[in-house]
Amino acid sequence: MTKPRQHLRYKVEFPATSAGDHAGMGIVYNLGVGGCKMVSHRKVKCGNLLSVHLNVPEQHTPISILTAKVQWVLKHRFGVEFLEIQKVEQARLERFRDPQPTSQHSCILGTRLRILLLDGHLPTLSRTI
Repeated sequence: MTKPRQHLRYKVEFPATSAGDHAGMGIVYNLGVGGCKMVSHRKVKCGNLLSVHLNVPEQHTPISILTAKVQWVLKHRFGVEFLEIQKVEQARLERFRDPQPTSQHSCILGTRLRILLLDGHLPTLSRTI
């Protein structure tokens, strides 16, 4: 039985790299303060430890997660829990995923990505023209 999530997850889509037990590149599709879902051609196993570098849009340097643990694996998809992150990187992650809270909020990230937050629903990713 899986334990319930402690943090809200946001639907996103951006590249990331990982190092550690299984280094490689992947795409992040689901992000929260406590972890993320990634897709990669690298084989990982539950319990593997990784460092993860999130190439977040509109950021010049990746957000670095010092230690993340693979919690589940399904083919090329896997979920990681963030175990160790420096305070400055934690703050960058929170600023990215938590724009000013309102009941209906839209935060435009450049001209390509938009995260929509609607009351009680996970934000969705939409592309702008």
